[in-house]
Amino acid sequence: MTLTIGTLLALSFLISVLGLFIFIWAQINGLMRAGPASEVIFAKGEVGLVEDSSLSQITRAALQHVESESSGRTDDDAEQRTAISAEFEARVEQDRSSRAAAFGFLASLIFWLLLGGGLIASEKLKAADILKARHGISSP
Repeated sequence: MTLTIGTLLALSFLISVLGLFIFIWAQINGLMRAGPASEVIFAKGEVGLVEDSSLSQITRAALQHVESESSGRTDDDAEQRTAISAEFEARVEQDRSSRAAAFGFLASLIFWLLLGGGLIASEKLKAADILKARHGISSP
């Protein structure tokens, strides 16, 4: 039995390492390129735009200036940037409005995870065979 488990573990490890090497080889040879379809998620002119909602507008503008200089972009269409900036501000406002709900769900998840795990752990400390007795699991 021990030999079988050891063999299965070693085989699964070797297969996963082989899969990793195949993935790295595919990345190096360009077989995993997303192509132009990957840019569909960006609006026109949005690629290269700094969108860090945690920064102030002044800091974000300075960071955008540095990014534009480093990438060599000179196509600063003011009208287009203003439209994108307005859309970004709308996204920031949507993020702010959903922040409380997301935090509530996350806090509830953590609370129930800790409560459930704590109850099971405390029950296992009091009666070690409690899960075996309830589900009809017998020891080998």
